Amino acid sequence: LATEDYCLISDDDIFYENDLEKIINEAFEKNENADIISFFVDQDNSKRRIGHKKEIGLIKSLSLKSVEIAFRREKIVSNHIYFEESFGAGSGEYICGEENIFLSDCIRNGLKIIYIPQKIATLKESDSSWFKGYNKEYFITKGAVFYRISKLLFYPFTIYHTINQYQKYKNDMSIKDVFISMINGKKDYKKKIKSSNF
Repeated sequence: LATEDYCLISDDDIFYENDLEKIINEAFEKNENADIISFFVDQDNSKRRIGHKKEIGLIKSLSLKSVEIAFRREKIVSNHIYFEESFGAGSGEYICGEENIFLSDCIRNGLKIIYIPQKIATLKESDSSWFKGYNKEYFITKGAVFYRISKLLFYPFTIYHTINQYQKYKNDMSIKDVFISMINGKKDYKKKIKSSNF
């Protein structure tokens, strides 16, 4: 339903820079080959570094948040790319991952994603509508997300995530339970595909 050339995905805890429109327009004008641009969004009490300009591939896209990206509307529409509504807060199915699936579909369709180290907004800390901790539901969702993104890379993604996120979940779940939960997420998603138009 958007009508402008460039689109952003906003939320109620995002506070944009005053010159946002100028930043977005100039970024796309200077990077004509970029279909999607990821910007820096500052987060309360975060020590994230602003980094440097780079191209974003599939692996890097897994860590992007929807509020960090802007995209050329025509490129999304002409390639028939959509947000899969069964993923994300309020979906009633899987609690997150919709932006990662969206970006992986963009990459699969040959769209180019870059990161520009320029701040566009601040993300204020607030109670999440979907994140309730690193629990079984979270990892089941991650398993479904990884399988939806790439059947071939499901196990590498799952193994990496199990190891990489250990410090975050170690007080609540075991490595075995995390890995099994992601396997169960894959199985659950496969069943839904077979049983419906999911």
